[in-house]
Amino acid sequence: MGEWQSPEPVVLKAYMGGSPDDFLWAGLTPLVCISQRVVDLLEENQFTGWSTYPVEVYDRHGEKLPGYHGLAITGSAGREDLSRSQIITKPARTPTSKPYDVYRGLYFDESKWDGSDIFCILGTSTKVVTQSVQAAFVRAKVNNVRFERLTEVETSVAMHRINN
Repeated sequence: MGEWQSPEPVVLKAYMGGSPDDFLWAGLTPLVCISQRVVDLLEENQFTGWSTYPVEVYDRHGEKLPGYHGLAITGSAGREDLSRSQIITKPARTPTSKPYDVYRGLYFDESKWDGSDIFCILGTSTKVVTQSVQAAFVRAKVNNVRFERLTEVETSVAMHRINN
């Protein structure tokens, strides 16, 4: 969560997608790159709970994309609190699959939250922002990022059991 610093820039190469966006997601890894425009927005608004690290980003043609930074989330909150989540049975996704259960709602121990504007919930890879961060991103039309209310987050019960 933002503590480790690489002595060399982390190198990332595009494998899909179109033109460069404000947020670049690194597939299955938790690495996230942000544009200089996002860094400026975070600094101008004095948002807390984040830092950057050096990256080298290359497009699918091998051309270096300037102006990107790795985003490290330094803010933290308490552990996920499943006792506050609701278990909901979702319908089968295909005719040959079965219904499945999800936890609805992602809750955490607020007494352990450090008050940062950007933070992670211990035990999850979920990146959380305050409403002021979301509002600033929406006003600035930051692209390739989406927001979901924590009360609406759905997590597979089966996957949660596998990961814990």
